[in-house]
Order: sequence, then C-alpha cells, then structure tokens
Amino acid sequence: MATARLAMTLLSEAQSKKVLAVNDALNIIDAAVAALALANTFTNRNDFTKVPDATANYGVINVGSAGFAGGGGTNYAGSATGTLIAMNAATGFTGDFINCQLGAGVNKAQLTKDGRLVLADLVSAALFQAGYLAKTTTFTLGATAALHNCDATAGAFNMQLPNAAGRVGRIYTIKKVDSSANAVTVTTTSSETIDAATTYVLATQWKSVSVYSNGASWSIMSSV
Repeated sequence: MATARLAMTLLSEAQSKKVLAVNDALNIIDAAVAALALANTFTNRNDFTKVPDATANYGVINVGSAGFAGGGGTNYAGSATGTLIAMNAATGFTGDFINCQLGAGVNKAQLTKDGRLVLADLVSAALFQAGYLAKTTTFTLGATAALHNCDATAGAFNMQLPNAAGRVGRIYTIKKVDSSANAVTVTTTSSETIDAATTYVLATQWKSVSVYSNGASWSIMSSV
C-alpha cells in the first residue's frame, strides 16, 4: 500500500519545499517497496533482473535464469518505430523452431532447429542450403545436407530417405565413391516409394542418383 502524502494547505514557501521533498522521498520508498514485492515473487534475485548496457543505449531484462532475454535498439518498420527483440535459446533447448509473427498472428518467418530460415510465400519449407556429408554406415537423410558421398569399403549399408510428406521439392543426391562390391542402397520410410520401387541400389563405383519429393513419394530426377 502506498504511503500517505503530506498535503500543502496555507504553507509558506519554505514549508512547501519541505513538504515536496518529503513527498519525493515517499515516492522513492514506494518504488523500492514495489520492486521488493516483485523480487519476492521469484525464487532468487536472479530470476528477474534489469541489466544496463554501458556500451549501448539499451538494457537487457532477464525473466528466469534460463528464460527470456530481450535486448533493444531502434528498428524502423514503415513509418513506425518498433522494438528490436533478440532471443537466445536456453541450454538444452529442444524446440523445433522460432516463429516471427506480424499482423494478426501470421507467421512471416521461421528459424528452424536445423538452421534454416523460411520466409512466407518466398521460400518453401522443403528447401535448405545444399550441404555435403561423407557417409560410411547406414544413415537417415535430414536437413543438414543435400549431397552425400558414400564409401561402402567396410561393408554395405543403407541411405534412408525421410518422409516425403512436408518436403515437397526437396532434392537429395547420393553417390557411391568406393570400388568395392558392397552396395549402397537408397531406402524409404513406411510405404513410400522411389519411382514405384521400395529401394534403389548403387552397386558400382561412381554410381549416383538424385531424387526429389512430390509430397507423397520420391521420384528420380537423374541417375548415372
């Protein structure tokens, strides 16, 4: 509860200044009490902190020791001045993505846990940066690479394609680079197929195949 203020009625100038000074002090006390009450709702003083930044014109507010951190600055969008918010994933974060929403809750951008930035109506969620992986054992293809060199010298193994659903337009290239008789077999999940077949075999050195998702199954784009 706020402390009572002194009223100024028929006071001299000197007395009025003293009353104003006392009321100012009471305002400071009220603010301190409110801050203390807020701090006491958390488990420790690190749960809710305001950290000033001596090198910039903004500070950081931390809510929870491993929760939200917001930074500021100036961000101009159209004719309005908005607020720039930076978010860092907490240690052990296992979420799938971070959405940026504008307007009435419409996702305009998405940063996935695989490091892909998806923009609405511009980039398909199935597309990703064409990375490269070298594999020597059975592997399930993901969003980290589109190009795969496979060395089966130590033994035959499978390269399993992910579900075609939700990955329309995604392209993978798999190539056998060793001269052994061990095959590299491209497989699918569930009942999906590769041009109506359940597998595609790379049996000889330098044999390769490129496939793409049509949303329901995988199709061969090219093979050598």
